[in-house]
Amino acid sequence: MKLITPAIALVATLLPFTSSAQPYVGFGVGQSQFGDATVKLTNKFTGQSKSSTGDLDESSVAGSIYAGYQFNPYFAVEFTAGGIDAIEKSVNGVGFSVGHMMYLAAAPKVSLPIGDFFNIYGKWGLVYFGADVDATYDLNSYSDDHTSLSGMVSLGAEITMNKQTSLRVSWDYFRPEFEVDSPVAKATFETDISTFMVGLNYKY
Repeated sequence: MKLITPAIALVATLLPFTSSAQPYVGFGVGQSQFGDATVKLTNKFTGQSKSSTGDLDESSVAGSIYAGYQFNPYFAVEFTAGGIDAIEKSVNGVGFSVGHMMYLAAAPKVSLPIGDFFNIYGKWGLVYFGADVDATYDLNSYSDDHTSLSGMVSLGAEITMNKQTSLRVSWDYFRPEFEVDSPVAKATFETDISTFMVGLNYKY
């Protein structure tokens, strides 16, 4: 009896949280803004390197789909698959283009409900990028398919429309590093990416 009573009390305490547990899916569309970038190119024959930084000030279309599991009103785990349109830019004489940018992300999500119809949230997790990368310097061109693992930070807000559907506005930040490695030269390209999206959630 001494063990049963605390167990009942624990279940009673957790019941309001587990009863609200539910899976959800959603999508978002928006725009990615490319900011500060660092480019480094190394000639493998001479050992000479050229490194430069600059502000890309470029933007492109972005979209994502996601699925998650809401354990209680305050905590969820979310998985995202997204894509960002190609960019092409020159940074201090080194030309770079990045295309077919696709990514997969996984992150815990912490929410703060404000009233019955509005909440704000934050996410921190890992994102796996894949892209086609081209680098050009001194009339030489190098290309490669590259993957990159990066951190991700997200902030957003959700507005409840009905029991199943809510509107989401989000901001995601990444800083992936892409690499082109050829027999002649090696180039790395690292940039800030801020993505702003508007989308819809559906809870089951």
